[in-house]
Amino acid sequence: MTEETETVSYEPPVEDDECDHEENTLTMNDRCDNCGAQAYVQAFFGESSLLFCAHHYNEYEEKISKIATTIFDKRSDLLEQSRR
Repeated sequence: MTEETETVSYEPPVEDDECDHEENTLTMNDRCDNCGAQAYVQAFFGESSLLFCAHHYNEYEEKISKIATTIFDKRSDLLEQSRR
C-alpha cells in the first residue's frame, strides 16, 4: 500500500506596493491562534491570516517568513514596554 502525497501550490510573497492588506490593526484583545496569549504578529497567507504571540512567532519565524504574503510584527512593543 502506498501513500499519496497532496501537492500544494505556492505563490511567492507579493511586494509591499502590491499588498492589499490595511495597516496593522493588532489590539490588546487579539490572541495567539496557538496558545491564547496576546498576539504581537499577524501573518497573512493570501486572504487568510494567523496571529502569533512573540514566543510562537520566534519559534516558527523562519518557516512563516518564507510563505507569508505580509507580516505585521509588533514585537518591538514588548521592548518599549520593558523599558518603561
